[in-house]
Amino acid sequence: MSPRRMIYLAGPYTHPDPVANTHKVARVGTIVYELTEWVPFIPHLSLLWHMVTPRPEWHWYELDLHQMSHCDAIVRLPGASSGADREMEVAAAFGLDIIAFESLPEEAQRAWLD
Repeated sequence: MSPRRMIYLAGPYTHPDPVANTHKVARVGTIVYELTEWVPFIPHLSLLWHMVTPRPEWHWYELDLHQMSHCDAIVRLPGASSGADREMEVAAAFGLDIIAFESLPEEAQRAWLD
């Protein structure tokens, strides 16, 4: 088994709805894992963790940045998000490869845009 690189999926979380966005990005992550060489990191999945052990927003953001530091690349999913914009800035500072949304498999793009 050859090692696969990790990709951070940055995208809107709170707007318009955290549950809907988490559902969509989980679908994207599944497709990315199954159809590419990438292993996705999905920061939105902290939604469930937060339901079990609620913490302030900054706690989850800090945790996400720790995880990001172990990724090789990042992709910005479309949609307004100051948090995802900031993640892109941090990823650039970490030296992560920036992957264009349009380079994801069409199935993944549709899963996000539908």
